[in-house]
Amino acid sequence: MFVPAWDPTWGPQKRIYHLATPAFTNKNIPFWHRPTVLCENFKPVFITKKSLVQCAGSFFSGKYLGSAIVKTNPKSPEDQLLFVVDDEFTMEPTYFHPSSFIKHPNKYFSMSKNNGRLRIPFRDPHVMPNGKIAVVTGGRRWGTFGNICEVNIQGSVLSITRETILDNSMLRFGEIERPTFIDDLMFFSVMDGKPSILIAELSRSGLYSYVGEVRNSTGCYGPSINEDFQLLYWNKPSFTIGLSSRPGSNIVKKNGEWTLLRDALSTPDDFNLNVFKLFIDNRSK
Repeated sequence: MFVPAWDPTWGPQKRIYHLATPAFTNKNIPFWHRPTVLCENFKPVFITKKSLVQCAGSFFSGKYLGSAIVKTNPKSPEDQLLFVVDDEFTMEPTYFHPSSFIKHPNKYFSMSKNNGRLRIPFRDPHVMPNGKIAVVTGGRRWGTFGNICEVNIQGSVLSITRETILDNSMLRFGEIERPTFIDDLMFFSVMDGKPSILIAELSRSGLYSYVGEVRNSTGCYGPSINEDFQLLYWNKPSFTIGLSSRPGSNIVKKNGEWTLLRDALSTPDDFNLNVFKLFIDNRSK
């Protein structure tokens, strides 16, 4: 049985996690507004409360740092938030909702209001080499350019430490998604044009500058890299998780260019759709 899967991320002990949902029966609902489950190799492990639809996240220091859409009209720019939960998913998440404290339009976050309240994109968090957290924000749907800000979380307090980590060469995309970091490199995707994986590099200014596109990555989206230079991604439009079956790194640099070695992770033979749907139905309000 085929199950649509996307936004993979590396978890503890190099386990592979990803988002998934039952088959797309209603084509009028975009996939990012469907009941979405975080899975470990198609086994459901976590779902947000019913008032939210979860987006991508990542693991760090014994925690899972996730993001979610506040349910709203899909035609309106979404309001989004972050949450933190232990990486065993045994405790209640702590939520951080930026539109509750960012009240005025800001080109790095959002220019869009609905019923007098700012709608702020705030998703795809990932820890950077400096220990702070990169969060995707901005975007054409919110009346501005795609952006990545820097935040710090201490207990139940989130603070924005930099409005952007990008230089002008990066502030030109309609929407940036899924930044992932290793050394001085950032891999990411954008909503503009064909799906692929792009690269930026940390410059002397302390901001990330655009480098180019990873070769052989057309159709790939939403990367996640680990310390062994193993790059996860998902394939558009097939909704399959991509990784290499070869041992070691699946992204190599030759003649100054990065190249991706491609493969796919299939749905396990013992996958139980009824268990999957029950997991969704039993979530909290």
